[in-house]
Amino acid sequence: MGRVGVEVGSSFFGLEVPGGEVGGRRGDAAWIEFLRGRAESLVGEDRALVLMYLEGQGSVSQIAQLAGVGEAAIYRKVGAIMQRLVGGSYMTCVRGRCQLGRLEMAIARDYLVRRLSQSAIASSRGVSIYRVRKAIDKVERIVTAANEKQA
Repeated sequence: MGRVGVEVGSSFFGLEVPGGEVGGRRGDAAWIEFLRGRAESLVGEDRALVLMYLEGQGSVSQIAQLAGVGEAAIYRKVGAIMQRLVGGSYMTCVRGRCQLGRLEMAIARDYLVRRLSQSAIASSRGVSIYRVRKAIDKVERIVTAANEKQA
Protein backbone atom coordinates (compact mmCIF):
# COMPACT_ATOMS: atom_id res chain seq x y z
CA MET A 1 0.00 0.00 0.00
CA GLY A 2 1.19 3.47 -0.77
CA ARG A 3 0.49 6.60 1.20
CA VAL A 4 -1.54 9.37 -0.26
CA GLY A 5 -1.24 12.85 1.09
CA VAL A 6 -4.34 14.94 0.84
CA GLU A 7 -3.51 18.51 1.69
CA VAL A 8 -6.40 20.91 1.48
CA GLY A 9 -6.41 24.27 3.13
CA SER A 10 -3.83 24.14 5.88
CA SER A 11 -4.12 20.48 6.82
CA PHE A 12 -2.68 17.22 5.62
CA PHE A 13 -4.17 13.74 5.74
CA GLY A 14 -2.00 10.69 5.03
CA LEU A 15 -4.24 7.99 3.59
CA GLU A 16 -3.38 4.38 2.91
CA VAL A 17 -4.38 3.54 -0.65
CA PRO A 18 -4.03 0.08 -2.17
CA GLY A 19 -1.92 0.05 -5.30
CA GLY A 20 0.58 2.76 -4.50
CA GLU A 21 0.80 6.52 -4.61
CA VAL A 22 -2.28 8.22 -5.98
CA GLY A 23 -1.92 11.55 -4.38
CA GLY A 24 -2.61 15.14 -4.68
CA ARG A 25 -1.77 18.23 -2.76
CA ARG A 26 -3.29 21.60 -2.29
CA GLY A 27 -3.55 23.36 -5.61
CA ASP A 28 -3.84 20.12 -7.56
CA ALA A 29 -7.20 20.87 -9.15
CA ALA A 30 -7.58 17.38 -10.62
CA TRP A 31 -7.11 15.75 -7.20
CA ILE A 32 -9.56 18.12 -5.51
CA GLU A 33 -12.09 17.48 -8.29
CA PHE A 34 -11.58 13.72 -7.84
CA LEU A 35 -12.27 14.01 -4.11
CA ARG A 36 -15.27 16.27 -4.72
CA GLY A 37 -16.70 13.69 -7.11
CA ARG A 38 -16.21 10.95 -4.53
CA ALA A 39 -17.82 13.13 -1.86
CA GLU A 40 -20.98 13.23 -3.99
CA SER A 41 -21.59 9.59 -2.96
CA LEU A 42 -21.91 10.68 0.68
CA VAL A 43 -25.11 11.84 2.33
CA GLY A 44 -26.05 14.16 5.15
CA GLU A 45 -23.55 15.54 7.60
CA ASP A 46 -20.56 13.67 6.15
CA ARG A 47 -21.18 15.11 2.69
CA ALA A 48 -21.67 18.65 3.98
CA LEU A 49 -18.52 18.45 6.11
CA VAL A 50 -16.29 17.13 3.32
CA LEU A 51 -17.63 19.56 0.71
CA MET A 52 -17.21 22.52 3.08
CA TYR A 53 -13.68 21.37 3.79
CA LEU A 54 -12.73 20.75 0.14
CA GLU A 55 -14.25 23.97 -1.11
CA GLY A 56 -12.58 26.01 1.59
CA GLN A 57 -15.83 27.35 3.00
CA GLY A 58 -14.33 28.47 6.25
CA SER A 59 -11.37 27.39 8.30
CA VAL A 60 -11.32 24.16 10.29
CA SER A 61 -11.89 26.18 13.46
CA GLN A 62 -15.00 27.79 11.91
CA ILE A 63 -16.31 24.38 10.76
CA ALA A 64 -15.65 22.99 14.25
CA GLN A 65 -17.50 25.90 15.83
CA LEU A 66 -20.50 25.34 13.52
CA ALA A 67 -20.50 21.62 14.34
CA GLY A 68 -20.09 22.26 18.05
CA VAL A 69 -16.95 20.13 18.36
CA GLY A 70 -13.22 20.70 18.59
CA GLU A 71 -10.85 21.09 15.65
CA ALA A 72 -9.23 17.71 16.36
CA ALA A 73 -12.62 16.02 15.99
CA ILE A 74 -13.09 17.66 12.58
CA TYR A 75 -9.62 16.55 11.46
CA ARG A 76 -10.31 12.97 12.62
CA LYS A 77 -13.75 12.87 11.02
CA VAL A 78 -12.60 14.29 7.68
CA GLY A 79 -9.61 11.93 7.70
CA ALA A 80 -11.84 8.91 8.33
CA ILE A 81 -14.28 9.98 5.60
CA MET A 82 -11.43 10.52 3.12
CA GLN A 83 -10.09 7.05 3.96
CA ARG A 84 -13.50 5.55 3.18
CA LEU A 85 -13.68 7.48 -0.11
CA VAL A 86 -10.16 6.90 -1.41
CA GLY A 87 -9.03 3.62 0.07
CA GLY A 88 -10.39 0.62 1.77
CA SER A 89 -13.11 -1.88 1.07
CA TYR A 90 -15.28 0.17 -1.27
CA MET A 91 -12.41 0.80 -3.67
CA THR A 92 -11.74 -2.95 -3.69
CA CYS A 93 -15.38 -3.41 -4.72
CA VAL A 94 -15.02 -0.81 -7.46
CA ARG A 95 -11.97 -2.60 -8.82
CA GLY A 96 -13.81 -5.94 -8.66
CA ARG A 97 -17.16 -4.64 -9.89
CA CYS A 98 -17.33 -7.27 -12.66
CA GLN A 99 -18.16 -9.71 -9.83
CA LEU A 100 -20.99 -7.52 -8.52
CA GLY A 101 -24.29 -6.53 -10.07
CA ARG A 102 -25.64 -2.98 -10.11
CA LEU A 103 -27.76 -3.52 -6.99
CA GLU A 104 -24.87 -5.15 -5.15
CA MET A 105 -22.59 -2.19 -5.96
CA ALA A 106 -25.26 0.21 -4.71
CA ILE A 107 -25.60 -1.80 -1.51
CA ALA A 108 -21.79 -1.84 -1.11
CA ARG A 109 -21.68 1.96 -1.46
CA ASP A 110 -24.53 2.42 1.02
CA TYR A 111 -22.92 0.10 3.54
CA LEU A 112 -19.21 0.90 3.18
CA VAL A 113 -19.19 4.60 2.28
CA ARG A 114 -22.47 6.01 3.52
CA ARG A 115 -22.45 3.77 6.61
CA LEU A 116 -26.20 3.07 6.39
CA SER A 117 -27.71 0.25 8.43
CA GLN A 118 -28.90 -2.89 6.69
CA SER A 119 -32.53 -2.02 7.38
CA ALA A 120 -32.06 1.51 6.00
CA ILE A 121 -30.46 0.06 2.85
CA ALA A 122 -33.29 -2.45 2.43
CA SER A 123 -35.88 0.28 2.83
CA SER A 124 -34.21 2.74 0.45
CA ARG A 125 -33.48 0.09 -2.20
CA GLY A 126 -36.86 -1.64 -1.95
CA VAL A 127 -35.37 -5.07 -1.19
CA SER A 128 -35.47 -7.42 1.77
CA ILE A 129 -32.94 -7.32 4.58
CA TYR A 130 -32.04 -10.87 3.57
CA ARG A 131 -31.06 -9.59 0.08
CA VAL A 132 -28.97 -6.83 1.65
CA ARG A 133 -27.21 -9.31 3.98
CA LYS A 134 -26.52 -11.62 1.07
CA ALA A 135 -24.97 -8.77 -0.96
CA ILE A 136 -22.87 -7.60 2.02
CA ASP A 137 -21.60 -11.16 2.55
CA LYS A 138 -20.57 -11.30 -1.12
CA VAL A 139 -18.83 -7.93 -0.84
CA GLU A 140 -16.97 -9.06 2.27
CA ARG A 141 -15.82 -12.25 0.50
CA ILE A 142 -14.49 -10.18 -2.42
CA VAL A 143 -12.67 -7.79 -0.08
CA THR A 144 -11.19 -10.66 1.95
CA ALA A 145 -9.99 -12.43 -1.20
CA ALA A 146 -8.40 -9.22 -2.51
CA ASN A 147 -6.66 -8.60 0.83
CA GLU A 148 -5.31 -12.16 0.87
CA LYS A 149 -3.89 -11.69 -2.64
CA GLN A 150 -2.05 -8.55 -1.51
CA ALA A 151 -0.56 -10.28 1.54
